[in-house]
Amino acid sequence: MASLQEIKNRVGSISTTKKITKAMQLVATAKLQKAKGNLEAIQEYYTSVYDMFQDLLSNVKDLDKLFPKNGKNSTLYILISSDIGLCGGYNSNVLKLLKSEVKENDKVIGIGNKGINSLKSRGYNLLDTFPNVGDEINYLTASEIGKLALAHFQKGESNKVKLIHTKFINSVTFEATISQLLPIIPPEVDGAKAKNAKAIVEFEPDPETVLINSLPLYISAVIFGSLVESKVSEMSSRRTAMENATENATDLIDKLNLEYNRARQAAITQEITEIVAGADGE
Repeated sequence: MASLQEIKNRVGSISTTKKITKAMQLVATAKLQKAKGNLEAIQEYYTSVYDMFQDLLSNVKDLDKLFPKNGKNSTLYILISSDIGLCGGYNSNVLKLLKSEVKENDKVIGIGNKGINSLKSRGYNLLDTFPNVGDEINYLTASEIGKLALAHFQKGESNKVKLIHTKFINSVTFEATISQLLPIIPPEVDGAKAKNAKAIVEFEPDPETVLINSLPLYISAVIFGSLVESKVSEMSSRRTAMENATENATDLIDKLNLEYNRARQAAITQEITEIVAGADGE
């Protein structure tokens, strides 16, 4: 059994750790609320861009002709991770998803310090990196990433562009997801809906020209929305991780206090026994 001083030192050390995790939990909670507000603020913009693009796609007669067919058999992945750790399985989940998908000739655009460091250590073929994204997501960053990915695809360096990010479901549920950005997968609509869409929306000079010119806007909007959503998931994951760490520290302190009291009681009992034994000896 550990000595009383050793137990007391451990309790003190864990109590200090508990204060840190509790403070980080409160900070993560505040940042989570702010990140949720940012996500809600862009929902209308993102939904408008997405809906307009769906109308546009439903009016394009032959979508396959708009994208290069001589691209290399390689996929460009855009991986969104966090700048700092202590957020549970947030980073490991997206990295596991990438590992299950990536092939030898594929390339990766890494976003976030933790993901970039892991990608470099594992020897992935990095096209570019975007570290230190921060808590406030900048649309210019998303636009830069979108233009880079689109240019790489249009040059035929990759025949697919896929995005890996963490989808926010609720405050305790979030999952790593993968979606294809390029070539665009046309929406599944029945004949009646497609006919109504063509009757309501008209594009000048033609849907194909509008699609090609608006493609950078769409790609950037999707990346921007995914960055904001991933930030909400990161903060939620960090808050949960710090809450669990604080609870575990509390449980461990309770167990150590119980062990300390037992050891102290045993020491007192031993002293009493020795005193009684000494008195009997006299």
